[in-house]
Amino acid sequence: MKYYYNIWLILMALSAPTASLSAQGNQIGGVINTYRHVTDIAPDRQSVGLDNVDGLARGDTILLIQMKGAIMYGDYGGSTGYGTLAELRGEPGKHEFMIIDNISATSVSFTRTIKNNYDVSGLVQLIKVPSFSSAHVASTLTSEPWDSTTATGGVLAFIVGGTLSLGADIDVAGKGFKGGSAVNDNGTQTANDLYYNTASSAAGEKGEGVANYVRIDAAPTIVPTLPDYAKGRGTNFTGGGGSSAYAGAGGGAGWNNGGQGGNPAPSAILGYDPGPDRWGQQSKSIMGTSLGEMNNRLYLGSGGGGSTYSNVPPEQLELVSNGASGGGIVIIICGTLEGNGHSIIADGATPSVTASGTAGAGGGGGGGAIAVYAHSFAGGAAGNITLSAQGGKGGNTNNFYGEGGGGGGGFIITKTSDNNIPASVARLYNGGDQGSVNPPTYTQVSLPGSIGYEAPNFYTPILNGFLYNNIYSEVTGNSIDSVCYSAPIMDITGSTPAIPDGSTGFITWQLAVKQNPDDVPLDTDYANIQGHENIPLPLGIDYLGTGAPLLPPAPPSYTVWIRRVVTAVMPAEDDVIDTSQPVRITVHPEIEGNTI
Repeated sequence: MKYYYNIWLILMALSAPTASLSAQGNQIGGVINTYRHVTDIAPDRQSVGLDNVDGLARGDTILLIQMKGAIMYGDYGGSTGYGTLAELRGEPGKHEFMIIDNISATSVSFTRTIKNNYDVSGLVQLIKVPSFSSAHVASTLTSEPWDSTTATGGVLAFIVGGTLSLGADIDVAGKGFKGGSAVNDNGTQTANDLYYNTASSAAGEKGEGVANYVRIDAAPTIVPTLPDYAKGRGTNFTGGGGSSAYAGAGGGAGWNNGGQGGNPAPSAILGYDPGPDRWGQQSKSIMGTSLGEMNNRLYLGSGGGGSTYSNVPPEQLELVSNGASGGGIVIIICGTLEGNGHSIIADGATPSVTASGTAGAGGGGGGGAIAVYAHSFAGGAAGNITLSAQGGKGGNTNNFYGEGGGGGGGFIITKTSDNNIPASVARLYNGGDQGSVNPPTYTQVSLPGSIGYEAPNFYTPILNGFLYNNIYSEVTGNSIDSVCYSAPIMDITGSTPAIPDGSTGFITWQLAVKQNPDDVPLDTDYANIQGHENIPLPLGIDYLGTGAPLLPPAPPSYTVWIRRVVTAVMPAEDDVIDTSQPVRITVHPEIEGNTI
C-alpha cells in the first residue's frame, strides 16, 4: 500500500497566499515553536496523548524528542561509580519529524507509525515546527527555556525550503537543563556526602541533567532523582555536583564532561576542618556511553551545580552564585544557508555573580547541540557563520577558594548535499574555563570542561512521513509569481528531497488551471505535465518549462498552479508520497498594440 499525504498546508508561506513577500522571505525572530508535553504513547505507536492540544492542527509538522530517561547509579555504584550511567528508559535524545493526521480533545495521531522507542517517563515533548519557502532572521531567534515542571522547551526547530538568511543571531544559550541553586548552610554543616534530599542544607543543589532516575541496589530498585538525590557533591550523571563548605560546584556536561569545582574555605573561616573533596564533582561525559552513539541523538546542555553560602543579608541574596544552565538545541533543515557573519549559539551559560565572603561559586553550564542540515552554505561573505556549542565558564570568586568548574563542550552536526562544509563555517565546541580566584596566583584544583564533539556529514534527520518537498519561483523566491500569456512557465525550483536510505525516489510535476484566482484547485484538478513524470532522483528537481508553452487558450485572466510530487519507494514499509505546496502563477493577457 502506498501512503499519500499532501503537506502544503504545513507551509507557513501559504498561510496568507495573497501577501507579497519580500526578497528576503518571511521575517522571523523571537520564539516560533509551540511546545506540548507527551503524556502517553498509544500501543500502535500511531498517536500520543498531550497535556494540551491548543495551537495544533491537522497537517502540522511536529518534532517528537525524548529529553531525559537516563538511570544513574546511586551509592550502590560505590563512591567511584556514583553518578555513572546504569541503564535507560526509552531512547533519550532520539527524535523525529512527523505530520499530524488528526486531533482529538487530548491527543494527536500521525500519518506514519512512530519509529523511535520513546518512554514518557523519560519526558517526551511534541514541538510544532514551522516551515517556510524562504526566511530571513530579522531579530534574535530563540526557544522557550527548558521548564522542568512542564517538561517542555529548550529546543528551536524549523524548516526552510529555499534560502535561510541571517540578519541576526540564532541564540539558545542557557536555554537547556537548569543549574543548581546555592544553599544557605548556616555555617554549621560539617557533613560531606555524595547526595542529600531537597530539605537538607548541607550542600548545594546538583545541576539538572539527562538522568531523572537512580538505581540504588542490585534488585534493581529504581527511584527518581528527586527528592532524595537533589543535593550533594556527587554528580547527577551529566549534571554538575553541588558543593559544601563554600567550595566551588561542578560544571555541567555537554557532549563531554564538565570540570570539578575549587577548594573549600579554610578551617579558620569555617571553624572546622573541612577535609578533602568538598568541591562539586565533575559531571559525567555522554561520550563513551550508549547515549553517545551518534545516531539521531541530541541533548540539552546540563546545568552546573550550586554551592553554599551563609551570613548573606536577605537584600543581597540575588548576589549568590547559583549554577548556570546548559545550552539549548537548534535543529535547522534548509536549502542554502547565508550566515552573513552571524552566529548560531547553543552555549552553556556562565554564573552571572562573582562569589565573595562566605560563599562558593556555581558551575558553568554544559554546551547544547546544533544540527544544521543544509543543501549548501552560501559562498563569499554571505557564507561566513559561526556555530557555537561551548561550555560556560565556571563561576568566579573574590576569594582564593570556591571557584566553579567549567561546563563541558557540546555537539555540532553539519550536513550538506555534497558533504562539503566550507572553511567559512566556524564550529566551536570547547569546554568552558574554570572560574577565577583572587589572587589569581593561588593554586586551583578546579578544572575546565572537556572539549565537545563535531560530526560533519554524519547522518540526516528522520523525516517520518514526508520528504522535505518544498518548491518556489526562482524569480520571486516564494510561492507566488506571474507571467504574461504565451510566455512559458519556467524556473520553478525547490528543496532537494530527503529520500530515506535504501529507498528509490521519483519526481512528477503537475499542473492545474483555474479561471478564478481565489479558487484553490482540488487534488483532482491536477494533471501530470507531459515529459515531467516519474523522473528518477537526483534528476527532475527543477521545472524549467522546456518545450511549447503549457497554457491553454486565454480568457481575460486566469491562474496556473504547479506542484511537485515526490515518491520514495520503501523496501520494507509503505511508500511515502509527498506533494509540495503549489506555486501560484497569475497569467496576464497578452499585450497587443500597447494595450491589454
